[in-house]
Amino acid sequence: LLFGVRQCAVAAPYGNGTAGAGGRVPVLGMKTLPVLGNGNWALWLGNGIGGGLGLIPISLAPLPGIPALGGLIHVDPVAVGIIPLVLLGGGTGVPGAGQAQTTLALPATPSLAGLQLFAQGLILDAAAPGGFAMSNGFRAELSR
Repeated sequence: LLFGVRQCAVAAPYGNGTAGAGGRVPVLGMKTLPVLGNGNWALWLGNGIGGGLGLIPISLAPLPGIPALGGLIHVDPVAVGIIPLVLLGGGTGVPGAGQAQTTLALPATPSLAGLQLFAQGLILDAAAPGGFAMSNGFRAELSR
């Protein structure tokens, strides 16, 4: 018998978010593993204001929670490569009801194994300091 060994995908939240309406702090996580060749790698943003507009900057470098926009920024804006925009579902204006998912295609390029991506969700929210409710940071390491 021959068994293939697959490098395990590593992903973990880091840092703290910033509350928006109703004192709700958005949460960023993932729905699928960051495996090279996965055409449907999905990040999930939840616990935001229902019907809100958000963005999920994805960067090649983290930040240790730098104060900006009334909250803490956990991704390096200089190293941001993509910023998916998302429209949160849920009852419009209902605190904590908003959630959205964005899907990205990961190339099947073996040399990218081990590359780390850092993301954070920001949601327009008039009740948040600086007008943005912010999620935790999220780190994902691409694997084979």
